[in-house]
Amino acid sequence: MRPQIWRASSERDYLHQPTAAVPSGAGWFAHPSDQNPYIQVDYIDPVYASGVTTYGARDVWEWTKTFKVFTSRTGDTWTPVQDVNGTDQVFKGNFDNNTPVDNKFPGMILTRFVRLQPLTWHREVALRWEILGCYPDEIPPPPPPTTPTPPSFVCPSELEETGLYPHPTDCTKFYHCDHGIATEKQCKEGLHFSPEKKVCDWPETAGCRST
Repeated sequence: MRPQIWRASSERDYLHQPTAAVPSGAGWFAHPSDQNPYIQVDYIDPVYASGVTTYGARDVWEWTKTFKVFTSRTGDTWTPVQDVNGTDQVFKGNFDNNTPVDNKFPGMILTRFVRLQPLTWHREVALRWEILGCYPDEIPPPPPPTTPTPPSFVCPSELEETGLYPHPTDCTKFYHCDHGIATEKQCKEGLHFSPEKKVCDWPETAGCRST
C-alpha cells in the first residue's frame, strides 16, 4: 500500500522530513525539542491495516525502540491499537538501524490514517516504516454458502435382516436395509413410496409428503 500524504509532529531538517520514512529513504527524524513526536500517513481511501514494519535510520546509528500505533477514519479522532485484552499495545521496535522488525496487529483494522508514536529510542527519534495490509477490493469474497449434505440414512437395527424405509426428503425414493446396510432405491416414474404399505404406489394413495 502506498500512502498519499505524510505528516509528522516535527522534522529535524529538510533531508529527514516525513516522506524520508519510506524503507528506501534516509529516515524521518523528529526535531530534538519535540516532546511528543509522531509520524502519520493518509491513504485518502479506506485500507485494511494488519501490521507495521519498522527500520532504523539509514546509515546512522539511530532507531526507535518502542512505540504505539493509532488509527483513524477521519483524522480527528484516533484509536490506539490494542491487544486481545483491550490494553493499548506497546510494540517492540528496532535494535539497530538496518534490521526490519515486523509487528502484527491482533486483527485487520479498517482505517484511512495510521499514526506511529515513538516512546523510546536510541540517541534520536528516527525511523523508517511501512504499513502492512491491503485495499478492500483485494480481499477475496467469502465462498458462497453450500447446502448441507443430509446425513446418511441409518438402518433402525442391524438385527433386522431386511426392511424398507421411506426417504426422509424424497417420496420417489426409499431405503432397503439388509443387516444394517442401507441401499437407496428409486420408485418407477410416477410412483411414490408408501411408508405404510412398504411398496411404491400411486401418489394419491401412497400417503407420502416430501419435505
